[in-house]
Amino acid sequence: MSGIYHPCGAYNVTVAGSGSEGLYAPDGSYYVTEDITNLSGALRVNVVSGSLDPASDPILRSPINMTDNTTPAPFVASASAEGGGGLFAAFKPFDGDPAGFSFWTDGGGVSLPQWVKIDLGSSLPCVYYKVQARTPTFDSWVDWVLEGSDDDSSWTLADSHTGESVFSDGEIRTYTLSSPKTFRYWRWTISVGARGTDDAEVAGLEIWG
Repeated sequence: MSGIYHPCGAYNVTVAGSGSEGLYAPDGSYYVTEDITNLSGALRVNVVSGSLDPASDPILRSPINMTDNTTPAPFVASASAEGGGGLFAAFKPFDGDPAGFSFWTDGGGVSLPQWVKIDLGSSLPCVYYKVQARTPTFDSWVDWVLEGSDDDSSWTLADSHTGESVFSDGEIRTYTLSSPKTFRYWRWTISVGARGTDDAEVAGLEIWG
């Protein structure tokens, strides 16, 4: 399956072996091309039933077009703290623009651990995730955990790292889970920074599944 992300939060796809083109929405549904303008109406038609195996054909589940912490729906970004009076808001790792001031930070002056979180609107799988450092890198991270939840209260560990080497400017790294996990809420928590300071920051965070 091939796909291109759309600002509406769906994916243009060609389903392998079928020749069918349409939209693959974040809720796991497929829609034929003729219905792409009717995603909010009643004319939605599934191209195939069920869903692809996320382990063999993962797609981007988190947004890359957020303009604030609640846009576009159904995504909601939040954080333990936001620096710069909201300038470095929780949605910044999900806006698709890691340059300049487009990153989340707790702003400093608060103790680690600190976290940033994305609500995907429904339970969706994660096979691997990507994190990206800001440019220039100021406070990279060496210890962190990725956790998932379906109620935003009880959290399950999905992945953890300690003693990670320092990220270079704008560097992107991919981390594969030991086994796929499915949750609605995904929280990334930094516990130790590369400089040992109280700052936490990240320019990009993507959930793939």
